Amino acid sequence: MAMMLLIDAYTFADSEVVRRSLTALGRPGISEKHINGIVDFSMWWIISQDLYQRYFGDVVHLRKDWPRIRDTVERLLARSDSSGLFPQEENTWLFIEWTDQPKMTALQILWWWALRSGAKLARRMGEETLSAQWDSCAETLAATLHERAWDPKAGGWRGLPDGTSALSRHPNLLAVISGLALSDQYESIAAVLLDPKIKPVGTPFMAGFEAMALGQLGATDLLLDRARIYWGEMLDRGATTFWEAIDPAQTGDANYCFYDRPFGKSLCHAWAGGPAAFLASEICGLRPIADGWSQITVTPQLGSLEWARATVPTPHGNIEISIEKAGAKLRIPVGITAQWGSRTLTGPGEFTS
Repeated sequence: MAMMLLIDAYTFADSEVVRRSLTALGRPGISEKHINGIVDFSMWWIISQDLYQRYFGDVVHLRKDWPRIRDTVERLLARSDSSGLFPQEENTWLFIEWTDQPKMTALQILWWWALRSGAKLARRMGEETLSAQWDSCAETLAATLHERAWDPKAGGWRGLPDGTSALSRHPNLLAVISGLALSDQYESIAAVLLDPKIKPVGTPFMAGFEAMALGQLGATDLLLDRARIYWGEMLDRGATTFWEAIDPAQTGDANYCFYDRPFGKSLCHAWAGGPAAFLASEICGLRPIADGWSQITVTPQLGSLEWARATVPTPHGNIEISIEKAGAKLRIPVGITAQWGSRTLTGPGEFTS
């Protein structure tokens, strides 16, 4: 859902499909079980509600769904311990993604992100006291994670928040895109994500988020290399849609095997469409910093590419950018203010660097 939302925002700007999906997923609540029976999906749902506001600015939806959002956060908080950590629950699926490795730190980072997202949603609703409470809970959890899950010697996030376990890829990439990681940790986290000895992500789902993390770390060429591995392999095998998973070692009909079933793999899977979002957000550097794209940042980074271009639809109209080694050209519509380096630009207009 979170990845599909970003893909939609950068390609079609179709708010209805996102709004209806969020509503359908959240309608049952989590009093009996987590969304789809998966604990991290309940957290992703809260995160996605905040992302939806940032990219689409749909206050009407927020007001309608707010009671469910508030109830979900409070129920999750009631299950957390005094240090802020979310426990391993019996008869609950901890997914993160299709990979066999320690996942508890990744879950705690999603929980921190969900708390921060919930606090921002509460602030939008004018519930400042509740927002402050949830922010305080997030601060407690962040302190716990930096103490127990961050390995200062290795310069990365552990797979388990136990103070001793080895580094794992998922918590490191999630710490970056969630905002939990501190700026002085970026260099060592980039080294962790570059390390081939750290077990790779399992599917294009997390590979898309890893690409976003690499972009935020300034590792543009590593981002491009990873994209060529996951999505280049799909293209090489004749894909015209995004596959649920890709394994370079598979050949023939084995390409389509998943869930231990012949031809069980989805060949049109929204969670695998990361490039439709991260090429515009990380290479072209277009990101909203206020709801509905009313304010954006422009931070293009070509890396080894010769050029890049993107058109991004927003509630205000299209943003267009064309980047070459010699410079860039940006066009923004009325209603959008862009922060580009030291300049603050107000649309409508065309600007160059």
